[in-house]
This record gives sequence, C-alpha cells and structure tokens, in this order.
Amino acid sequence: MPRIAAASVREHRAQMQAKLIDAAERILQAGAPLTAGEVASAAGIARNSLYRYVDSVEDLRILVLNRHLPQWGTVVGEAMAQADSPGDKVLAYVRASLEEGAPGRQAWVMRTAGSIAPAERKDLDEAHAALEAVLDEQIAASGAENPELVATIIHRVLDAGFERMEAGDDPDQVVGSCLGAVSGLLIS
Repeated sequence: MPRIAAASVREHRAQMQAKLIDAAERILQAGAPLTAGEVASAAGIARNSLYRYVDSVEDLRILVLNRHLPQWGTVVGEAMAQADSPGDKVLAYVRASLEEGAPGRQAWVMRTAGSIAPAERKDLDEAHAALEAVLDEQIAASGAENPELVATIIHRVLDAGFERMEAGDDPDQVVGSCLGAVSGLLIS
C-alpha cells in the first residue's frame, strides 16, 4: 500500500492530481512536448504512478485547460459588462479575447486547446460555444443587418488575430487592426 501524505486517501489523490496538473501546466507553458515521463519527472513521481491519478496525458491537457478556460471567460465577461451598448460589448469581447490570447498571457492555452484530439474536445467545444453565444447575442442586439454573417466574419477576424500574434506580429497592432475591422462591421 503506497504511503499517503494527507489526512485521507481522497485528499492525497486530490493533492497528487493537482501536483500533476501543475507540472503539466509548466511543461505546456514552456512549449515543450507533454509526455508521461516529463510530467512524472516534474512532479517527482514514478512514470507508472502517474496513471493512478489520471487516465492519460490527454486527460492532463484537458485538466489544465479546465483550470484556465473559466478565467478567460471571466475576463471577457467582465470586459463586456463594463461596456454600455451591444456594439461596445462586441468590441470589448474582441479586445479582451485578443489580449488574453497574446504571447505572455494565455497564448499557450490556445496552443494546448488546438492540440486536443477531436474525440476529447466535447467539453472544450461546449465551453467555447457558450462564450461565442454571448458574442453572437450582442451582435444580433447591435442591429447588424445580417447577424449570422457578421458573427462568422468576427469569429474569423479573431482567429486571424490569434494566428498573427502567434506568428510574432505586435499584439497591440493586431488588437488595433482587429478592432478596426470589427468596428466597420458593426456600423452597417
């Protein structure tokens, strides 16, 4: 029977899982490949012990994302709450999303999300869809003539902004350009 360093087996398991998630997060933030051996080494446990606490390395990726995606949603939601009109809320969404996805912030979260296997993306896709629905509601409320088309274009502008920042473009310039493009869509 393994020794535990907690008041109960449940607490020990939660502590070890948190330790593994922390290790996986550090590895992902560094842009290194996430492997069972690297995570186990960073957490200070044997590689085969890792599987007592998580089912797979893919599960660790998802657990790391589940730790950070709510924070992203909160930042975007707070930015939108400070805006007055639907159009301003759309611009706040775009600005906050791009700023969160900038290098040095949460860009690594986006890279991690992009590496999740399609079969494992259900929760991630649901969280993303919920965030996009908030944007889509504000686009419709802004009086855009064809809100579905405008929403599609804005989503593509955001994708392009994230890609350009990942490619090394100046984040402030990317945010400014994307906001300019979105503003033009909302003035219709």
